[in-house]
Amino acid sequence: MNPKPDAGMTVNCSLEGATARSATARILHDADLNAANTFATPDRITPRGHKIAVEAGRMIVDLPPLSVVTAAVRLG
Repeated sequence: MNPKPDAGMTVNCSLEGATARSATARILHDADLNAANTFATPDRITPRGHKIAVEAGRMIVDLPPLSVVTAAVRLG
C-alpha cells in the first residue's frame, strides 16, 4: 500500500524462511486522486493486473501514489 498522495514508491522485499520463484499482482489505483466509484461509474476503480518482478528470490513492485497492491507468490 502506498498512502502517499504525492509520490510513488518501489517495494523490494524478500520472505523470511522462503524464496519467491514467481509472482502475480493486482492493483487498485486511478490516476485521478479524487476518483471514486459512484452509481454513475460503479467500475471506475477496480482491481486489475499489475507488474511485479521476482529477481534472486526477491519481489520488486512499483506503487503509484494512493494505491493498494496484492501479490500472489509462488514459493520454491
